[in-house]
Amino acid sequence: MIMIGIALLPACLMHYDDPFKVSPDLLYCKEYDESCEGNIDTDYYYGRSEDFAIGANSKNIAVFKDPRKAFDTFRRLYWKELLIVQLRHFLLPIGRKYYLAYEKYAWQSSDKENYQFISRFLDIYDNSFISY
Repeated sequence: MIMIGIALLPACLMHYDDPFKVSPDLLYCKEYDESCEGNIDTDYYYGRSEDFAIGANSKNIAVFKDPRKAFDTFRRLYWKELLIVQLRHFLLPIGRKYYLAYEKYAWQSSDKENYQFISRFLDIYDNSFISY
């Protein structure tokens, strides 16, 4: 029985469809301006790191110009806060595909400044992958 499961595993992986594939229309394609959705202070993000540069996608929604680079820098700069959220709420480690719980729970922390930034950052990061 176990051998059958192991034999079928490669077939299952071949048909795995990653729900977080990046659609070209969700990626950065222009500068963020007043015509875009939301009211994002792009200088606030850029002031925290140059890797947090914000643009807009073809749907006029704020996205990071380089979401992979932004996420890697985000994890490096906010690793302590992310670890606290993880341990308080029994979460898996944050990753490029596992972050929505962190967006939800970080907002609830008592140290508002950095934890609210975590939620805001992940909200913009999410725009590069999920079409609403």
